[in-house]
Amino acid sequence: MAAVTDVLIPASPEEAVSAYGDGAGVTVVGGGTIVMPEISAGRLKPGKTILLARAGLSGVTREGGTVRIGAATPLQALLDLPGPVGPCAANVGDIEIRLQATVGGNLCAGEGHGAPRGDLQGALIAVGAQVRSAGAGGETTEPVEDFLGKSGRLVLGVSFDEPAAGAFVALDRPHTHEYTALAVSAARLADGCKRA
Repeated sequence: MAAVTDVLIPASPEEAVSAYGDGAGVTVVGGGTIVMPEISAGRLKPGKTILLARAGLSGVTREGGTVRIGAATPLQALLDLPGPVGPCAANVGDIEIRLQATVGGNLCAGEGHGAPRGDLQGALIAVGAQVRSAGAGGETTEPVEDFLGKSGRLVLGVSFDEPAAGAFVALDRPHTHEYTALAVSAARLADGCKRA
């Protein structure tokens, strides 16, 4: 494992955005459930590293029919949200993982080495969620499906209008540490539009 040369612990969202800059050569650690195994396996050799635990990017608010979720919010904090988001979050890993894994990390999760990642992505697409991120070109807000696969962006938060109805169904294996083989998320949005 290579030595980390610069570790930054921002104390606000603004400090996090400033520290991140254009994202070149930056490793972001939210909960660490994806990044730390990558470092341990030698697949990731961080240089400049930003720890988001104190950056004020966590929390869930529900106001006027809109749900806002900070990027550093642990998945366990989402369990009371309407389907498909809450039930999907409840299906991720076990409680130890859900208490540590973050929404931003889940959105930025690329292909895993022998393990699926990004469980929430489908549920967030189904509810028409928007991702607020920063990086080269400044701050932007875009639909989850447009954000996925991009690099060089620091997730600040996600927002969506509470759906009129929603559901999540997963094909799981019996052991809690096995991965979901197939999952389906669907929502009927407040405007009557259906998404799956």
